[in-house]
Amino acid sequence: MIILGIHAGQHEASATLFDDYRVLGAVQMERLNRIKGAGVLPNEWAWPCVDEVLSMQGLTRQDVDAVALTLSALPQIYYFKMRTPWRRLAVLAKPEILQKRPHRLLVNALRKKHVTDPDLVFAAADFLIDHGFRQNVRIHWSNHHFCHALPGLFFTDWSDGLLYTADGIGDNTSYSARSFHDGKLTCLFGDEDTLLEPYGGASVALAYGAVTQAVGFRMLRHEGKITGLAAFGDPIFYPELARHFVVDERGQVRSDWTTFDEMREAIARLLQGAKREDAAHRFRSWSRMSS
Repeated sequence: MIILGIHAGQHEASATLFDDYRVLGAVQMERLNRIKGAGVLPNEWAWPCVDEVLSMQGLTRQDVDAVALTLSALPQIYYFKMRTPWRRLAVLAKPEILQKRPHRLLVNALRKKHVTDPDLVFAAADFLIDHGFRQNVRIHWSNHHFCHALPGLFFTDWSDGLLYTADGIGDNTSYSARSFHDGKLTCLFGDEDTLLEPYGGASVALAYGAVTQAVGFRMLRHEGKITGLAAFGDPIFYPELARHFVVDERGQVRSDWTTFDEMREAIARLLQGAKREDAAHRFRSWSRMSS
């Protein structure tokens, strides 16, 4: 079975091709347009990645048997709310409506409708058929943290294991845990159950980004500079940061910051006028203590 995985992320777009469990190839958008961390652009979806990874195996979209999609940036026109007659007329009369905002994050659409099933808000079958896939192609929706966790298990010979993920944010959560035993994966937290929950400012990875931004670097680009500078600073800000975060009995990180904006503004105030080296060491010290 030829399986195509597509991630249309805002700061990374990519496509991966499988023949059953065998990886045939993977392509990131940044490798094609030479823009580091390139994601979905206003005038371009992830199709260059799709066609490149297929062409590497001499295949076309018609050869694909199954497509796995993430809850990422998908074309507005295929959301059910845009497919009503009056919406279609509005788009025909004013095409600039879609030009201004051609894509929408599926995770946001699900949260607005307060549902967890993507098929209730997005016409995935129509989307794929319109873009050259067979009518009988299978569609699978992938959980963000499950996608992170599975490779850690898949390429080992473990018979038991605990899979823990932590990142900025994906599918409305920053952490997940799964146990693997007797050939079965059990989600402990971080699956679709968190999709509709209020999101708090408990992401250590986003705090890392906030520190990066506060000292004058680019978030989602220059976090490695914080890692490098940490060796040259003193942890004078560590106690102030650490008091905002705790790890609960389930292994989830909690914070008294309720939103990312609140966390970012607090970190910016704290680091105002600080040496970059000390700001980096302050955050790096807490990262090690919490891991």
